[in-house]
Formats: sequence, structure tokens, C-alpha cells
Amino acid sequence: MKVKNTFKKLVSLSICAAYKNKRRLIFIMKDENDDILLLLKKPEFKQWVLQPTDESNYYWQNWLEQNPDKKASALKARELILRLRFYEGKLTDLETERMFKNIISKNEPTSPPVISTFRFKPLKYAAILMLVVVAGITFWKLRGIKPQTEKTAQEIVYINKSNPKGQKSIIRLRDGTEVHLNSNSTLKYTSDFGIGNRKVELNGEAYFSVAKDQKKPFTVISGNILTTALGTEFNINCRTGNNPRIILTEGKIKVEDRSKYTTPLILLPNQSIDYDIDTGFSAITDIDNLDEILWIHGVLKFEHTPLIKVIDELENWYGVKIQVVGNPQGLHYSGEFKGEYLSNILESMSFSLGLEYVQENEFVELKLKK
Repeated sequence: MKVKNTFKKLVSLSICAAYKNKRRLIFIMKDENDDILLLLKKPEFKQWVLQPTDESNYYWQNWLEQNPDKKASALKARELILRLRFYEGKLTDLETERMFKNIISKNEPTSPPVISTFRFKPLKYAAILMLVVVAGITFWKLRGIKPQTEKTAQEIVYINKSNPKGQKSIIRLRDGTEVHLNSNSTLKYTSDFGIGNRKVELNGEAYFSVAKDQKKPFTVISGNILTTALGTEFNINCRTGNNPRIILTEGKIKVEDRSKYTTPLILLPNQSIDYDIDTGFSAITDIDNLDEILWIHGVLKFEHTPLIKVIDELENWYGVKIQVVGNPQGLHYSGEFKGEYLSNILESMSFSLGLEYVQENEFVELKLKK
């Protein structure tokens, strides 16, 4: 029987706790724990424990933070996986089979009985101690927690860059990446960006001109979407209320759905992709123009755009509140502006759509003529 087959038996266990008594290793049975069993059955969890990557570390760190009640179960499930790997090749097939058969068949008594015992040589004791130390340090690192004895030169904190409605900005990151952050948008990253990682979180819309670094991929986290690039330029729009949309203008990017374990998609220049929280990514499409990213040049362009979307864009662009009196359904507007006052755009809309407007400071009322 191979050890990987015993892992299937291990999944059927509730949970085993290990006790050390002089030179004996004692296994006792605990009550069934559904959370541990579910984690053991997840191939992605086992892959993370045995072969962690930056992306899997990020996913499971977030999962632990969002599910604090399951941290203890995750620790135990991880210990079981590491223990099984440690025993591989150290026991005979008969010892392995007898150990798991006893664990499965015995119930927990009032005092811990010896279910399976075997003696260790000093070198094996040293190996066990080393495993415990390495496993502990590894898990601390995966969870982003430093052992108390380790001194950190500088505490890592989150940095937030936010633009309210009516304001845009250009952010230059430590690695040389330039970010055009649109209005009503927020960019978040850690203070060790460019040193330990190149990950940012986006809520809203931004255009990224990514500095090349083959050893450290640049990753944008926007809701469930992971967008990864080595050196490229792309736009992400993930404002609340709209389906996220990604446009690539230069280079190549990889997009992934963090909520589903699906095959990553690759975008090439002048391609776009949309995302729906229920159905996932749409098909990749080619685009004829880059009108959607003219905003980074200060250009506001509408091409037969529904009036509802025009109003939403004007509110974000100028930081105003627009109220519509009448039914705007079926109305569309076209126009292109650069550096124009809002009043000039409203005048153009009034002439094209036959409406009236009243503006008082940051409040605008549009009256549709019947």
C-alpha cells in the first residue's frame, strides 16, 4: 500500500492528536470535525500546504482572515498533511497499514491508550524536532505572522490612495509603475511593495503602465479577479454597480477568477474581457478603438451612449449629483470633450436631446421635455 492511498483513509478520520511520551508516539481519536474533513478533501488546500505559491498564499491568507472560526481546523488539517508526507518512506507497508487501521477503528477513551507504538532512534528524534520547527516557521510565513523572537526593521502597513468624484491622479509606485487613478476610485498596496511583492488592490478604475520585472509579476486584485503582468499597459474598470471590464493595450496579461478554480485566460493587445459575478468571464473580444481609456488623456467621449451612463460618468468626472426629471430610457448621447466646463457639456446635451437643466453648485437637475 502506498502512502498516497493511506491519505484517503486519513480523510475518513475525524482528527488525530499526537502525543510524545519518552520514546513513544501515541495516536488517539478525536470527535469528527467537518471543517477539517472538507479541507482535507480540497486538492487546492493540499497543494497550498505542500507546494505554496504567491497566489495560493494570498488566497488562503485571505480565507483565514475571512474565516477566523476555521483557523484551528486549518492548522490541524495542515498538520495532518505534513505528518503524512513525513512518514512517507519511514515506515513499512505493514506498519503504515496497521497504524491507520488502528486510528480508524478505535474510539477515544477516558484516558489515552497506546494504539500504535514504535521506537525512534536519536537521529529520528532530531528529524521530528526539525520538522516541527520548520513546519512552524513555514506556517508563520504563510499566515504573514512573525515569530516573537524575530525582529522586524519596519512594520508593514497598507497604503491607500483614493480619489473622490471629480478628481483624478497619477501615482508612481516604487518599482517605476505608473497608475492613472480615475475619480471615485481607490488603490491599495502594502508599504513593502516592490521589495517583497508587486500586488495592488483596485476598487474603481485605473490604467496601469507596468514596469518590467521578470522575477516579480505585477498583480492587480479587483474583487474576484486577479490580473497578472510582467510589463504591459492595461485598463481595469471595476466600479461598484458595473460589471468589471479589462482592456489590454500593450504586452500580455493573465486574468483569473479567485472565486473559482478555472483555467487562467491570456489577453493580447487590443483585446478586452468582461466579468459577471454569477457567470464568470465573458469571451475575449477584439476592440477597434481605445475610446474607453481616453480618460487618461483628459478626454471625455460618448458614442451613442445611454443617457443613464452619461449621467453616471459626468457625476464621477465633475463630482456633482445629477437628478433627472422624466424618463431617460431610450435616450442616447454622443459628444467628445477635453478640458470643458460641465456647463458647456450640459448646453450641448440640452441642444441635442431637447432638455433643460438647472445647476446650483454641485447639484444639477435635468428636465426632459415631454
